[in-house]
Amino acid sequence: MSPSCTVAGKPEFYGVGIRVSFYLLWFGITLSRWICDPTLFLLLLGTHFVFACGVFVSLLVSLTTSTELSAAEVYLLLLLVSALALYVRLPYYLWRVVTAFRPDLDCGFYHHHIGLRDRADMPGPYTFGVAETVLMVCLIGTHLWFWSAGVDSNALYAAGRDSGGLPCELEKQAGFVFKSADLGSPGFRAFNAIIIFAIAGGTLVTALADAGWIASEGESRSRRRRRRRRERRKMRDARVGLLRKLQTTSDITVTPTIVSAIELTIVWNDIPDSNGANTAAQLIPLLIGIVLLLLVVIQLGLIIGGMVPESGGNHEEEEDNGEYCHPFSHHTIMYIYLRRRRLTLK
Repeated sequence: MSPSCTVAGKPEFYGVGIRVSFYLLWFGITLSRWICDPTLFLLLLGTHFVFACGVFVSLLVSLTTSTELSAAEVYLLLLLVSALALYVRLPYYLWRVVTAFRPDLDCGFYHHHIGLRDRADMPGPYTFGVAETVLMVCLIGTHLWFWSAGVDSNALYAAGRDSGGLPCELEKQAGFVFKSADLGSPGFRAFNAIIIFAIAGGTLVTALADAGWIASEGESRSRRRRRRRRERRKMRDARVGLLRKLQTTSDITVTPTIVSAIELTIVWNDIPDSNGANTAAQLIPLLIGIVLLLLVVIQLGLIIGGMVPESGGNHEEEEDNGEYCHPFSHHTIMYIYLRRRRLTLK
């Protein structure tokens, strides 16, 4: 990038307050998986969904009405919005394929938290699942456009400003692939396109498997359904704990990588005015993220201190009442309708 032509910087899109609020929500969602009551998890997930939709809609409006954003800034915003909506899902899909879609090894299947069984049949989770799926489809489409044609757009390279504040053309913009890479290079574009195609394919295949249209291990659908019922009844703490640890490991591997990609993209492209949090647009989401994370930490502290039970007591009774504490994930919400439809066919 020429020193006389740099990215202008748009803190209203990705200022430090907005970025850190996303980071806090990612960390809070990971911690809240260890709390039996799903209320906090759903609160954090819903808040993150609202934030992500706000940033994504702002990005689409900017791309269709003006040329103020550079390619590096579009890449940064896509990373910010897609971390939880897309990238965190990739290890989950790989795990499902490796385990041949076995229901007893599905990190996202066990959604019977305290009171959640009744909520699964209410319109709220279903509506959220539909909205989350729509966001996923829109993000995948935007990614495919960006990596196929958008990254070469003249408008995205003409968004720079020279020392006098006049528009100029950026020579080169950097992206993250565990080191700095040319954002427009064929290899970097192919790498990101492959990831998006893998996520899209994983979403489709997993949805078909959850709907019962793909039988695991060569079983017929009827045999598979009977086996699933037996395995759900025989679920034990050891396996549930292992799946929860696997989900947590996936989260703490993917999200720090995305954080590094976002922050290094800002540094490598010398994006100015991206570390200030002196406006309401920066402080409001930041304070919301801090408060929600504190609620999760306090709840976990009460559980560790023994002031709040981690589970409700006898597991056999809790399982019968739909109150057995299993790990919960946003993958379950997305497929709640398909799973419910599959259960009604048994």
